[in-house]
Amino acid sequence: MGFSPRIRIRHAGVYPQLDSSIRFSLVLFSVGAVLLLVGILPRKTKEGPRVQTTDTSTTSELRRTAYAEKSSLGKRACELILQKYGRRRVFAVCMWGDETENSQPYYGLNLLVVVRDGLRIPAQHYLLNGLEVSVYYWEEISILHQARTFTEEWPWSSNNYRTRIVLHEKNGWLRKLDAAVQKSESADPTDAIRESALLLVGHLGKLRDAQLTNKTVEMKAECWRIAWGAIELTLLLNRRYVRRDYWKEVFECPLQTPDLQNELELLLELTPSSTEIMAKVAEKLSAQLFEMVGTRGISLASSELKV
Repeated sequence: MGFSPRIRIRHAGVYPQLDSSIRFSLVLFSVGAVLLLVGILPRKTKEGPRVQTTDTSTTSELRRTAYAEKSSLGKRACELILQKYGRRRVFAVCMWGDETENSQPYYGLNLLVVVRDGLRIPAQHYLLNGLEVSVYYWEEISILHQARTFTEEWPWSSNNYRTRIVLHEKNGWLRKLDAAVQKSESADPTDAIRESALLLVGHLGKLRDAQLTNKTVEMKAECWRIAWGAIELTLLLNRRYVRRDYWKEVFECPLQTPDLQNELELLLELTPSSTEIMAKVAEKLSAQLFEMVGTRGISLASSELKV
């Protein structure tokens, strides 16, 4: 499913101090992976409805696209979907991920299509005249299960179910989705916090192994992953999901480590430093987070082997 969700290549906006051209490249790389990595979106492929335009260009160059054009293409795609699969089998078609008129000009068109259980349709993912188009088909039972479940991916995925532009809805179906999302609000976060913390443990082990063999690139990579894990774990501990700007939102959490922003900027190399200092900061940040997890009565260790 592309990059592992354990490697946090997720969101635009995390590099506020970088040159704008570099930041833009990172945005393009990150945004396409955001929804894919949180486990909401299946990967592409095979045949499905395609939006046709008068331009037959097959260039892979991205272009600036106005929101009005994206909206128009979304509506046309919805018509094609309903024509191909029928209104009886399609419960909802929505634009999501790029749902506001102030959306980023290079951000693609993302469509969520909810279909009847048993109707398995592969996703479509391609460039249409310089615009990235993704059409994701989800069976009703699957997306409702995902929406009501509180996992370590919840901070990244929850808002995607809440923000949408409805292009088609059968018999008020989206009320079911809203009810499922509401259930996730009151779900027990213990397992999600434990899983997220254990991911940090794993990355710490890899960091220490890289230190033993003096593999600088691997050390930096694990520090980067620990930074992303720290963001996720902080959001989970505060039971907050990302709405718009997670780089700002994570620092607004009331429960966080004393020097979180400086530590993250150093681990993500926004603040220049040696790999040795980066490793020390990663160890310190992880230890503080593990202590915060422990104060919640969540144990990461066991005194006996369990199977």
